Amino acid sequence: MKRFVTAGHPENQGWLLPPSVDEFVAQDAPVRLFAHVIDQLDLGYLRDAHKGGGRPAYDPVVMLKVLIFGMTLGIRSSRRLEDALLYDLRFKFLAHMATPDYRTIARFRAASESVLADVFVKTVRLARKQGLVSLEHVSVDGTKIAANAGKRQCRSAEELDAGIAKVDKIAAELLKEWKQNDERDATDNNDQSSEGDPPKRIRTFMHRKKRVEEAKSKLEESGDKTIIVTDDESRMIKTSGIIRPAYNAQAVVDADNQIIIAAQVCQDQADNAQLPPMMDLAKENTGVHPDRVSADGGYWSHATLDYVEREKLDAYIAPSGGVQEDLESWTYDATKNEFIGPDGLIYKYVRTESRTKTHGYHIFGNEETGKLRRFRQDHQKVTPMALKIRTPAGKAVYSKRKTIIEPVFGHLKGSYGMSRLLLRGLTGASVEFRMACIAHNIAKLVGKGSFFSSVGATKRLLYSLLSRNSHRLPTLTLRHNALRLLTAQMPT
Repeated sequence: MKRFVTAGHPENQGWLLPPSVDEFVAQDAPVRLFAHVIDQLDLGYLRDAHKGGGRPAYDPVVMLKVLIFGMTLGIRSSRRLEDALLYDLRFKFLAHMATPDYRTIARFRAASESVLADVFVKTVRLARKQGLVSLEHVSVDGTKIAANAGKRQCRSAEELDAGIAKVDKIAAELLKEWKQNDERDATDNNDQSSEGDPPKRIRTFMHRKKRVEEAKSKLEESGDKTIIVTDDESRMIKTSGIIRPAYNAQAVVDADNQIIIAAQVCQDQADNAQLPPMMDLAKENTGVHPDRVSADGGYWSHATLDYVEREKLDAYIAPSGGVQEDLESWTYDATKNEFIGPDGLIYKYVRTESRTKTHGYHIFGNEETGKLRRFRQDHQKVTPMALKIRTPAGKAVYSKRKTIIEPVFGHLKGSYGMSRLLLRGLTGASVEFRMACIAHNIAKLVGKGSFFSSVGATKRLLYSLLSRNSHRLPTLTLRHNALRLLTAQMPT
């Protein structure tokens, strides 16, 4: 009886026939399905854009596959991706054995903002084409993602001035010491003092001064009170109970299969101005406005309500700012500027009060009883939405908001590690967030198994999925969909 399992391939034994890259992963491996989805996105224009000449470039589609598949595994660092290309068969399969180093990967990622924006839209339209996006109900929300900068790098104008003065003082002392040493060496050698470049330490301080001066200039241009020196485009935002440098990542998610249909990163600390641009972006990506949209109280603003009315959206937005719950039983006469209560008493305008930064109040009183009632100045605008969301039907719709979009943010931050950014600047934040959204959408397409095209190559792939290795399919749903596609009448 053998003590150990016989090795599949002994260490010193050569291959009888050389393996092909296609044999690196199983026919039903998720990475193969992942690559198939990206191939459906028609990205040939990326290759056509490269004019050639000089040293050959790496295939941009291959580089894109490596970046996005790495995101699905939580591998975001260019150095870790370089290691994966060397040692992980899945990445070798994707890259066809190409091994770009981490610098090449980082440069490609940094320059791919427009490409990722286009790829994201293509995933949305592919999902819509495959019936995974119905636009019957979408939810809008934002999540704060910590920037690649420390809280201690936040500086005010006074602190920047003090920093410049400190650097100037140290650099002057070093420069003086360098010249004295240079003159001493020249005297000892009976030679004249040399006028070479200052030492590296002095150049470092001068470079630091230049960075601080640039930060001060940007702070003056922005009109803000503080700036993050290491990432001047980030903002001090409260995330997880801590105020730190961060960005505000916005998303619109379809209720059917949690496909992200719009994604964008902004610098605003609040969400109250984000619903109109996000809904416009969703319409641009899908072609139409959704039937219904829900959002939390952070999106409550006059501009949002005006947009909802103008675009005729069936919106459910949580009220904010003390809207009266009993206004449904009151009647307002705009011509006389008076309220009629549920008991028939007439309340006439008395005075105006301003208690908050966002809105004021009108005080109405009844002359007979002397009772006073306080109504928001914008009651005619905000009351209809407040009453709508308090109805049983409105509560039922709004209650679905959490189950639509919040699990998506949990997935991006938990599985993909998007709780903190690796890249700096608004462009870097947009690149990382869009990559995560693309990876999420493709994972949904793979999981639903509805992305297959009606071609002979796809038929062969489906047959392989249902072959003797079909028990290794990730989900029964995928196996069922493959069988349904094969039994349907598909053109060859």
